[in-house]
Amino acid sequence: MLKLMNELGIHSILRKKRHGKHGKTSHIAPNLLNRDFTATALNQKWGTDVTEFHVGQEKLYFSPLMDLANREIIAYNFATRPKFSLVKKRLE
Repeated sequence: MLKLMNELGIHSILRKKRHGKHGKTSHIAPNLLNRDFTATALNQKWGTDVTEFHVGQEKLYFSPLMDLANREIIAYNFATRPKFSLVKKRLE
């Protein structure tokens, strides 16, 4: 492949690897479920997470609240910063 690319004068663009900046963790919740994500009844166990999306030049953070019995999304929030208040606000 490289030989053919050289004959045609085609060169690939090499990009530098980006390494994310690791900031200080502001809040770590206790591990109450002990990795047991099964539930036998609705509203018995809920789970949440924060996912980062790149939208244009901005970052957007999505945090759903899921019922682990039927995997239904109960509520969700979007924010421009990944703060603990993003999760806390839904639980109140």
